[in-house]
Amino acid sequence: MIESMKVSIIVPVYNVEKYINECLSSLINQTYKNIEIILINDGSSDKSEEICNSYLKTYKNIKLINQSNSGVSVARNNGLKSSTGDYVLFVDSDDWLEKNMLEIMVKEIDNFDIDIVRCEYFVENNPVLEDKYFKKIYFKNIEIKKNNYLIENITNYNINPAVWMMLIKRELAVKHRFTSNIGYGEDLIYSLDLLLDSKKIKVIPYAFYHYRLSNNSASRNPAKYTRNIENLIKLYSYIKEILIKNGINNNRIEKNSIKSYYYLIIWYEYLKFNASALDENSFIEELKKIRNSNEYVACLKKYGKNCNLKLNRKLIIWFLDNEFYFMILFTLKLKKYLKGGGRH
Repeated sequence: MIESMKVSIIVPVYNVEKYINECLSSLINQTYKNIEIILINDGSSDKSEEICNSYLKTYKNIKLINQSNSGVSVARNNGLKSSTGDYVLFVDSDDWLEKNMLEIMVKEIDNFDIDIVRCEYFVENNPVLEDKYFKKIYFKNIEIKKNNYLIENITNYNINPAVWMMLIKRELAVKHRFTSNIGYGEDLIYSLDLLLDSKKIKVIPYAFYHYRLSNNSASRNPAKYTRNIENLIKLYSYIKEILIKNGINNNRIEKNSIKSYYYLIIWYEYLKFNASALDENSFIEELKKIRNSNEYVACLKKYGKNCNLKLNRKLIIWFLDNEFYFMILFTLKLKKYLKGGGRH
């Protein structure tokens, strides 16, 4: 074990008094001990800060940063500034880790020569979710910019872009910042930047991270993260800028990411409708805004109606294009019902 490698664990905290003890316990009890834990309290209004302070008094390797409620991106950026480790790991404060996660992931690092080590994850009350697209790419040395398979599947959300599955070399992590002026997709933008700037990545087929389905943590703060059409338009613009900046001009990647962008807009508007109890008429008005947006019209004109997506996604796009708004609502409700209200 390479105990000389210090790992900074960055944990945004927002109104998680029910879960923060389980999270911190899993960090403190890691079998790999050369760690610092950086807690960023994002203006919590419950007892989260009080609980963090109790740990601060007991454990010398824990730091606490307090900030006004600014969102998970600002919290993560502040955590990065304060970090002193060789590698960093981002953890959501309502999630928890297997106790040997860091020990095994650090072992995969060869003399500081690996930029990112990525693992699998569990979802609470669900079997382990294996990222089948990423598992096909077990690689150590790869030129990321030329790996169209990887870029295409990340921009299409076939590969989970969450940063909490990755142990990242700090000198790479601090070169990039989480975008704070967008309501959705911060992990995707940051992960894409990291991957395109990486030289060596390892993917290990073990699940160590426990992802809790919750609406209370910093990364799911509804006050700062409304998933509306404007935010999703920003997300697509950022993705396109990143690809252009890195010299990636692949028509298939762009076409598929745009089609996924259509679907994401509809799907997350539905989630917003579900979360905020928006009435059906208001939801229909949101769909009309999407259908008549300049971005949608321009994409449809350039790429037409053909897309390399699953049938249900094609169907949603077809309904939107033909202004069958109530069918979209019915389809999404049916999907939720068949899934038993689970994660989509």
